[in-house]
Parts: sequence; structure tokens; C-alpha cells
Amino acid sequence: MIMNISKQSKEFLENLRLYLFSSGKNEEEIEEIIGELKDHLSVAEAKGKSVEDIIGGTPKEYMEQIAGEMSLDLKSWLKYIPILIIGLFAYDLLGNALRGGIEYSLLELGGNLFILLLFLSLTLVIFKYVASKKLSKTKEYLLFAILGFSPISLFFGLIYLDRYYETPTFSI
Repeated sequence: MIMNISKQSKEFLENLRLYLFSSGKNEEEIEEIIGELKDHLSVAEAKGKSVEDIIGGTPKEYMEQIAGEMSLDLKSWLKYIPILIIGLFAYDLLGNALRGGIEYSLLELGGNLFILLLFLSLTLVIFKYVASKKLSKTKEYLLFAILGFSPISLFFGLIYLDRYYETPTFSI
């Protein structure tokens, strides 16, 4: 028997998934919770109840409660860091290698890592915020535009800062 849920319930479950994922929770546990909650919502909606009746408060409070009960899955999240660092430098390395040499200043190396960590933090904060608040599409798009343009503008700033300040360089 296929159980259908309302558009409001689907949206709540998608936001809950995003909130839990951006809170560093285990993906398998997230899917289990979403599945159980979907079943509960389906049965409750058949009886004429809404999402708020089931969760017993605001969606944000419920999301925070569930996230607080789940453990942080640090092991799964740490495996993405080397991938991101390699991805960050791969494009730049290839360009430098084709031009004849690989050279990085201390400011450039540190700045790239700082921008990466700042971008990851900003991504998690914005995802959690968007998932836990009822925002208009305009505000949502504005937040994602800020998220997209932040690292770009910081990288341009880093390029000009690197040209202005002399720091030790590493050549390969």
C-alpha cells in the first residue's frame, strides 16, 4: 500500500533531511528517521491532522530536538576534507603546470585553506537556516547567491593581496 503525504509534509521532510545532513548526522540514520516520520505523517494526515500536530511545536524546534538526539558522524564528514582540498588545488595546479612551474606563496596556501573552511562553514550555516525557516524563494535565492559569490570574491581578493604582500614561496 502506497501512502501519500501532503506537499507541506514532503517539504518538511526535505527540510529535516537537509537540516540533519548539514548538522553532520549519519545519512543512514537520517533516512531511517525520515522513513518513520513519513509513515507517521501519512497515518496522521489520513486522520485529518497536520504536520504541526504530529511534531508538537514549530518545525525548527523539532529539527533541533532530533539533531540533539543524534550523534555527530565525524568519521563520515572527515573523509570529504581531503577530497575538497585536492579539488581546490587540482585546478590551480594544472594551470600552473601547463605554464611551466608550480609556485605558491605562503599567503596563497593559507588563504586557500582559510577560504575553503570559511565556505564549508557558511554552507552549513545557510543550509541549516534555510531548512529551519519558512523563507520566500527570493530570500532563499539571495542566500544561495551570497553563498556562491563569497568564495569567488574572496579568491579575487586573495589574488590581489598576494600581489601586494611579499611572502615566502614554494616552488616545485
